[in-house]
Amino acid sequence: MCRVMRLFNVFEAPPRARDPRFTSLPEDDFVESFVRLQQSGRTTGLELVKMNGCLIPNTPFAVDFWKSRQSEHTRLFFLTHMHADHTSGLSPSWKHPIYCSDITAKLLIHKFNIAPALVHTLEVGESHILALDETGQETMTVTVFDANHCPGAVMFLFQGYFGSIFYTGDFRYSPEMFDHEALANKPSIDVLYLDNTYCSPECKFPSRTQATQMIKDIISRHPEHDIILGMTMLGKEDMLVELAKTFQTWVVVTPQRLETLKQLELPNVFTTDPEGGRIRVALKYQITRKNLEKWNQERPTIAILPSALFTGLNGKPYANQPDVHIVPYSDHSSYRELHEFVSRLKPRSIIPVVKGTSRGVFGTSLQGRADMHCFDNYLESSAKRTFQIPESVRKFMFRGSHSSVVDVFADKACERKGKSSRNCVSATRGRPMGVVFIDSPQSTPEKTKCQHVGAPENESMVVCVDGVPARIVAVSVENQSTVAGSFAVKYIVFLSSTLEGEYILHITRKKHPTLTQYSLCGEALTGVKSHPYIGVQLSDDLRWDTHINHATSKAGRVLGVIRRNLTHCPSRVKATCYKALVRPHLEYSAIVWDPYTTKGIQAVEAVQRRAARVTLND
Repeated sequence: MCRVMRLFNVFEAPPRARDPRFTSLPEDDFVESFVRLQQSGRTTGLELVKMNGCLIPNTPFAVDFWKSRQSEHTRLFFLTHMHADHTSGLSPSWKHPIYCSDITAKLLIHKFNIAPALVHTLEVGESHILALDETGQETMTVTVFDANHCPGAVMFLFQGYFGSIFYTGDFRYSPEMFDHEALANKPSIDVLYLDNTYCSPECKFPSRTQATQMIKDIISRHPEHDIILGMTMLGKEDMLVELAKTFQTWVVVTPQRLETLKQLELPNVFTTDPEGGRIRVALKYQITRKNLEKWNQERPTIAILPSALFTGLNGKPYANQPDVHIVPYSDHSSYRELHEFVSRLKPRSIIPVVKGTSRGVFGTSLQGRADMHCFDNYLESSAKRTFQIPESVRKFMFRGSHSSVVDVFADKACERKGKSSRNCVSATRGRPMGVVFIDSPQSTPEKTKCQHVGAPENESMVVCVDGVPARIVAVSVENQSTVAGSFAVKYIVFLSSTLEGEYILHITRKKHPTLTQYSLCGEALTGVKSHPYIGVQLSDDLRWDTHINHATSKAGRVLGVIRRNLTHCPSRVKATCYKALVRPHLEYSAIVWDPYTTKGIQAVEAVQRRAARVTLND
């Protein structure tokens, strides 16, 4: 037992080393502050601390907000752009509709593998009408504006029963924004959600055209040097294209970045060949003293950081490193530009997008930048708008809450565990609970009003009951369809003692099925490709490939950890780790796996062969 415990200690992460990026800062107090933050474990990297968007109160929609447990009454989700601090929480398992620009939609599907059926594109510069309830009785108008920030970035103007809400996301102001008809008519804005990233009088920086010229001047002064540009994964692509054309050179990028650039359909100036050009793109955190020394050993190299992140700080990063140049190139609005934007928009109230609790570079506080009182002179003085949530919207927001059948079973489960239902996660979220069987139809609610929601032509009908959840009491699968590879699931639904019936919902395995939104008892039936259930990966085509891939991938990842951390350990130690940490995944996958396929067997055996090589140090 002691030996096993010592083995597990191998996986403990070592303490973080001191970051070498800013050791040349001249101000002693600034360096000491940085070291204290580093030792305390607080984030001090170049990027801003991750933050989410906003839930729009008293509405069924949210912007850049992807915390499902905090948005159970949200039905429509909007995405401004694809930067990491605005997509935190998104994953391939996301199952709610997302509205964004066409470019963002391509990047979203490419990066997160979101189901394309969930991603709805909104044309930039146009107004769109979206339903706020299930019947379309209540709608809102969404106008989309170019945010002048990064590829695909947009701003939203929402107009509906709640008034007018303008959400900027991240944006760089330009006077041309008010040439759009929706803003030229000076609409009354009740609430402005403002990008306050640089809302501080010290945040002064040039236009992007001027900043680009500054970068050109630096490159021109170093004709024999390679140029490393420290950037994020998305943004400033137009600047790269201009530099490539000006200096007649390829821009060297990583294969991962090139895949992203292909989605943007930019001019062909990028290459993955390390020797292809003198301008190279790296991530910001790679611009370190150690890397620069390494690069300069190969050929003369300088680094340029096109970023305004250090604007407004008391310190001067890289002040003693002549081979690092910081250019205040910003895709956000400066303090002066924010004032000009707000003075023209004249909203009734302003809410900052970047919260005061967020931290900037070196762990600096952003509390002052979240103070919106600096715009008080520009606010509309009329009384704030009051409104009530329409009943149809309220039902849309709270559908499945408290009155749903699955919640009744969730409450009973909580009672069995001796917990209050208020402390339990609702069964409408998380893992699926399977088919619910009840003893008799007499225990169902009394309701006689029933409506059918029509499916497309030649498709079956799905029952939907106004306000009353029908209970599924039996399910049967029939392989009698004339379409090859499809089957039908029969739902036998009892609504009351006087009303009962059988309704058939067809599920297809054809290559291009019709994308239809079905509903049952007011609950949307969301299609998924696969889902984990009691450790088994279930797939919609009733095959085991997804499960085997999941099990072997997990076993392979654990085996990789063993190989990296126990390379110099005796074979018996690695064999013990394999038996304890890797083999259980393969054994469990074999127990629930039926029928066996050659492809699946080969995948499991491949992990075992790799384990043998790792154990024997081959």
